[in-house]
Amino acid sequence: MSEPKDYREKNWDEKFEQWKHKRENEKSKSEDGAHPLALNSFGREIKESVERIEKSAEKTVEEVEEEIKEVEKGIKEYEKSRPRHVKVFRFLAVLIPVLIVLYLISANFLVAQDFEYTYNLGESGENYLTPAERVSQSASDNGVSYKNLTGGLVYFDVPIARGAENVNVEVKFKDNFPENAKLSLGARDQEEWHYLYKGLYNPLIDLGSYEHKGRVYRLNDNLPLVDEVGLENLDGVTIASEDFTPTMNKVDDYENSEIEINVTLRGKHVFYIYASQELEVEVEKRDINWYEGSDELFIMLYDSDGVLVEMTQIGDDGVVDASKALGKKQKIVLKASGLNEGVYRLELSDFDGLVTNLKINSNKVVAEKVFLADNEIYGAETKESKLYFDYTKNVTLKLTTYHKEGLQKILFNHGGNVEGFSFDVEDAAVYKKVAEGNYEVTFTKNDIVIESPEYFAFTPSGYFRPFRQKVVSVSSPEWVMDSADYLITDYAVPQKEGDWIIASTDFDIAKENLFVTEKGILSFVFNTPHLAEAGSNYTIPVDWIKIKVHKPGVFG
Repeated sequence: MSEPKDYREKNWDEKFEQWKHKRENEKSKSEDGAHPLALNSFGREIKESVERIEKSAEKTVEEVEEEIKEVEKGIKEYEKSRPRHVKVFRFLAVLIPVLIVLYLISANFLVAQDFEYTYNLGESGENYLTPAERVSQSASDNGVSYKNLTGGLVYFDVPIARGAENVNVEVKFKDNFPENAKLSLGARDQEEWHYLYKGLYNPLIDLGSYEHKGRVYRLNDNLPLVDEVGLENLDGVTIASEDFTPTMNKVDDYENSEIEINVTLRGKHVFYIYASQELEVEVEKRDINWYEGSDELFIMLYDSDGVLVEMTQIGDDGVVDASKALGKKQKIVLKASGLNEGVYRLELSDFDGLVTNLKINSNKVVAEKVFLADNEIYGAETKESKLYFDYTKNVTLKLTTYHKEGLQKILFNHGGNVEGFSFDVEDAAVYKKVAEGNYEVTFTKNDIVIESPEYFAFTPSGYFRPFRQKVVSVSSPEWVMDSADYLITDYAVPQKEGDWIIASTDFDIAKENLFVTEKGILSFVFNTPHLAEAGSNYTIPVDWIKIKVHKPGVFG
């Protein structure tokens, strides 16, 4: 049965009013706090907003890409239409820095360079030479301005580029030399004051008359013509050289047994000793106090390569005035162990005193120069001293005394034949030629300096040659050079230019271990011994010095 119409309408109105009231309540709650329906509605709104933004972003990216393409197109069109000089300028702006870098690399590393310096001594206001007191004021001769060297050692400096290897020094000077005088040029080769010397001018060297292989000139025609390698295989030869390293000898009759050198020696001495394992040297000294100051004696042992092995010293005797009072005896023992068998160099420094006794545990001890001092002038007893040698060639000995007390008769016993030699010249060198063979030489009064291009021993069995080749300096005096069999030299024959001479020599900075300061300076020195002699009236006119410093590159 159906409801009446008026009831249905009334019922619908009631439901509508209930829904409307509920809707108003929900609206009111949504304003005061979160409501699930409200949240759901808000979430839908957010989602719709995100979707709208994404669509907008996609559109924006597309628009930006289109704009970028338009800009790139504009740039290309501008590049095509830009003036040529602007393009060139931009190219040069990049190229020039690159070229500068390449030039610096090339100049400093790739390409060889020569740095040339000319020191015009007479014309320039520069004072290239020092010390000033060993150089004259400028002078002139036929339009040539020059300065005179007046002292034995005169120095000058040369700038050296980093990485430079060779230095050539050329000098124009006059041959104002006494007989047998020479001029050497030295380059500093140690931080302390030490120089490597080479002959700049030596009128005694006539290379044109000798055969040679490379740098090796044969002076003795009885020997083979060899190069530097060949020299290493020769025995008993004497070589004049500044850079040849001799081969050490093997001594078969060496004994580790003590010998006593019971002769008095004056001042500095150098001994060559053959030793193995252990070496013990007892030194006794007495100061003679002839000069003011303390008199320490330094004792140094070096191996054959010049490396210091051991050293010690004996202090002053307490007397520092020039009273000439003979001091007390003082002793010390130098000990070295772990030595390889071979030759060692023992040096006793120069001092105002006497070495009165030496004890060494080796039967092989020699020296090249000996100052015998068993003489009353030193407060000692005058007694005989003996030296021994066994030479395989003729040599010249040099003998010198500085006092009349040293004038004496010297006995040369050559295989039983005794020759008396009257040594009667004071304060000047006397030369004595001796033939090859075995000698015992007796000095009756001593106070004499005796030198040899070979060696002396202090006992009959003590003589030996430390090295297979004896090396002497190219700048050695004539009496030493007389015994030379070979000459190794880079000596360039000087050229004549009127009254002037032009001479040159070369130095290898690396191979010769030359000392260049942190500021890039290499010191050179002229060595003219005759100018240093007392009363010398000689001078050497020098016009100019020319220097070429070579710096190699990567490609030579």
